[in-house]
Amino acid sequence: MKMKNDLHPAEPGGTTDVDAEIDLLDKSIVKLITQFDQFHAAITPRRNPVAKPQQETAPPINITIREFEEADRAALRLLYLASRNAAFTWSAIESFQAGDFDIHTDGERILVAEGNGAILGFASIWEPDSFLHNLFVHPSFTRKGVGRALLAGCAKHFSGPPTLKCMKANTQALQFYASQGWSTLREETGPDGPYFLMTKR
Repeated sequence: MKMKNDLHPAEPGGTTDVDAEIDLLDKSIVKLITQFDQFHAAITPRRNPVAKPQQETAPPINITIREFEEADRAALRLLYLASRNAAFTWSAIESFQAGDFDIHTDGERILVAEGNGAILGFASIWEPDSFLHNLFVHPSFTRKGVGRALLAGCAKHFSGPPTLKCMKANTQALQFYASQGWSTLREETGPDGPYFLMTKR
């Protein structure tokens, strides 16, 4: 018994038509790829592989050192807190309070570093002993010359060889004071741990 065959033999011209359609399709695909490449090139920013990107440099800060005013107190409380949290990483954050500024500068001469309309840091001196008790710069303005400017402002208030205490763990501060001509007299230990007593002659 023969089965019905629904397939018809190809027409003599059928193969040519299919080849033509495939060729036309290939050309269309190539055209689309070319157009896509042109579009991609148009929207992609051109870069010079040799040129180095320009680095934005912040404008220099015009630092002014002045005497403390009562209007500075709120800002300096927050600055003192932020600076100690950033520098004294070995201490628990909750051990620092904004009100510590009032206690730790009581009876001392306070100098304020100001620049670009903002308070950048402060220093406090116990004048009877020419003792630099505090020098703190806001974490956002370190390594910008604020600490050097404060030290220079303090110099005229020292009646004898100045001294300061710097925690042994505070390596960045130790490097800073050494770079400014301060040297270690001796190592001692206080309630907060070992520290260096330093002087500048």
